[in-house]
Amino acid sequence: MGTYPQSSLTSYPTYPIREMVVDSSISSPFENGMVQARPRYTRQRKKWSLSYRALTEDEKNSVSDFYNSMLGGSYYFTWVNPMTEVSHTVRFSGNLEITQITGSYYTVSFDLEEL
Repeated sequence: MGTYPQSSLTSYPTYPIREMVVDSSISSPFENGMVQARPRYTRQRKKWSLSYRALTEDEKNSVSDFYNSMLGGSYYFTWVNPMTEVSHTVRFSGNLEITQITGSYYTVSFDLEEL
């Protein structure tokens, strides 16, 4: 299991950091319009959307290299939430988005999903 390379970055993610609680319920509709629902799991997982602005090329490469070493969302790693300072075991969820904002500065965005 890896650790997210926050120490190689000079900044924290751009606020707001979006945190979502995943709905883990399962439901069955009936013909009379009623719906029966129950929890699928005993805990609710979280997801986060993060964006870093004004990263240098080296910082952008650090995040990109880490994403590639995790094969996207194939492997999990430890990430510390900058809002709460709590460690979570997460994986990447979706694409890594890199946008060049000026000559050698970039915005990097991605989603994380708790295991």
